[in-house]
Amino acid sequence: MKKIPLFLMTLVLISCSQIKKNTFFKNTSSNSSNSTEAYTMEYQKSTSYDFPDIPIPNELKLDPKKSLVFESATIKVGILVYKGRVDPLSLFEYFESNLPQNGWTLRSYFKYGKYIILFSKESRDLVIRIQEKGFTTEAFIWVVPRTKSSINKSDEITEEEIKP
Repeated sequence: MKKIPLFLMTLVLISCSQIKKNTFFKNTSSNSSNSTEAYTMEYQKSTSYDFPDIPIPNELKLDPKKSLVFESATIKVGILVYKGRVDPLSLFEYFESNLPQNGWTLRSYFKYGKYIILFSKESRDLVIRIQEKGFTTEAFIWVVPRTKSSINKSDEITEEEIKP
């Protein structure tokens, strides 16, 4: 009877040894440029089926129950939710380095603890929020149209716009 728990424990240890170490842990101790390159290379590139100019790592899977895409003759917008077992920082760095290669311009971001990245392209904005939930990470991706006033304005902020 004592052999069954010992057998199960051995089976668990063998199973755990077969799992790649980088599935659960990413080396974040290296400097930013090296870590960005390492994280980017670890992911296999894919694209969103609905938005081909948004690269999505193959490690993330679409959650269709939480996602919504609207398309008409003149516009395509959506909220896509992806889930996977990835490190939030490496996913942030993946988007930060791969979206500009697809014509997106990085506007701003929040990093560490909560990850929010803002990109723009032509008449659209892209907002990505990365959230860790236990052993999985969720990426919420909003593709939204820009208002006409923001499309026509210069990218530079004037002192008058900052004053209350």
